[in-house]
Amino acid sequence: MEKKLIIFNYHPGLEKLPRIPLGDFPTMVERLSNIEKALGVKSEIWIKRDDLSSEIYGGNKIRKLEFLFGKMKEKGKTTCVTTGGIGSNHALAVTLFAHHLGYEVLLPLFHQPLTIHVRENLLLDYYFGAELVYGGGYVNTFFKGMSAILKWRWKYGKFPYLIPPGGSNPMGTVGFVNAVFELKEQLDGIPMPDFIFVTLGSCGTMAGLLLGLTLTELKSQLIGVRVVDRIVSNKRCVKNLAMKTWKLLHKIDPSVPAPDSRKLANFTIFHDYFGGEYGRYIPRGIEARKIMLETEGIILDGTYTSKTFAGLIDFVKENKPSKVLFWHTYNNRRKFDEILKKVDWRELPDEFHRFFDGREKVLFDF
Repeated sequence: MEKKLIIFNYHPGLEKLPRIPLGDFPTMVERLSNIEKALGVKSEIWIKRDDLSSEIYGGNKIRKLEFLFGKMKEKGKTTCVTTGGIGSNHALAVTLFAHHLGYEVLLPLFHQPLTIHVRENLLLDYYFGAELVYGGGYVNTFFKGMSAILKWRWKYGKFPYLIPPGGSNPMGTVGFVNAVFELKEQLDGIPMPDFIFVTLGSCGTMAGLLLGLTLTELKSQLIGVRVVDRIVSNKRCVKNLAMKTWKLLHKIDPSVPAPDSRKLANFTIFHDYFGGEYGRYIPRGIEARKIMLETEGIILDGTYTSKTFAGLIDFVKENKPSKVLFWHTYNNRRKFDEILKKVDWRELPDEFHRFFDGREKVLFDF
């Protein structure tokens, strides 16, 4: 039987939102006692296990895709387009869940530093049926993507449904508003964390958490660790997306309090863990990943979550908070080792061969 999202218990009118259930919610909240001992800190460190959010593919995108694919279905679309880096976890999540639902996917992808993880995601995108287009830089990817969309329109008779980068629009962001209502019930009777750490990329996850904390009146301060260029990932972008999502929810169900941008203030952003380029691993992140894996057996990735956890470790050591929570947004559920053995990179479109044949150097690996 399908589980009703917890936010619907508080605001029943929101059940009118289009949604296709995809995740296993609520995800667990656990204490990382081994990490605390390894770091020698008295602060309590907790984790929200969104890395186990679905048997198909874990991570934060599932909460967004439930609503985005719901909207796609409502519009009568059977094809979608999204974009990201060549190793994008978002692009892979869209591909995997589209494959699960019987939808077609178009993926215009831009360049990022080459890693083994990037190669694996490209192979999986191809294996699960995505049509891959390599654009290189951001601008060229936009134009090549538009050209591919027009060809797709000619081939299928209608334009594909657009899923924004990271799934970050008001519809997708609703999934993370619900996530805070979920957390509130899970920690009923237990003090909430003083701080919640989350990766800041395309802003949807953080904007949803910010709005959720505001609507539930929880006092935890939200800290985003930025991992993409500042021009697209900053306080204004987070607040604007949270406001747009708030307006959407209030319009659908007036029991949601009227939007008030002044209340969207209890958050901050750490900018020192980016590394200067999307997808570039940083030494502190690599160290944080090693600590998490060796003490708790939980995997972090190099582009997103290892940087966020590095920021949490540094913050805990310096500020000694009573309780912090790490919102884990990477996939730790499904592994693809056997599938990857079946895929020959030579079958990919020619423009992607450079990432396998030695022309591009693997810059980072674990």
